[in-house]
Amino acid sequence: MVDLWFYGRGSDISGPVSGADLAALADRGRVLPTDTVWRDGVELGERAGDSAEFFPAVPTGTGVLAGTRARKHGRAVAGKGAVIVSQDGATVKYRMKCTTCGRDDASWKSMPIPHGVARNGFFCQKCRKRRDAEIHGYH
Repeated sequence: MVDLWFYGRGSDISGPVSGADLAALADRGRVLPTDTVWRDGVELGERAGDSAEFFPAVPTGTGVLAGTRARKHGRAVAGKGAVIVSQDGATVKYRMKCTTCGRDDASWKSMPIPHGVARNGFFCQKCRKRRDAEIHGYH
């Protein structure tokens, strides 16, 4: 019998999915460490980041990642002029969107999830003006 899982962020609830599928969603940044996960038939959930099944710790040692975790457990939120494409807890991928004309830039950029607000400028080809995109980071 397959364990079925549900996951939620705020009032958005998704599932059921298998445990392997939920782990894959966490690897791709679709399930964040701050999301709630729970098994089918269980009323109370847990923070996804508290589960070693979905967010395992990197073993400590003398290597490059010694003493660190696999993810920084951050979360990015799109601010003015930005549309988030994906995030994995350490980095965020986003596109720029003009706040005046609404034109979406076809290209995307990636950066580490910031502490606070990060701004990145881009040129809107429709308005022919420089615009700013904001990414708000939470750790």
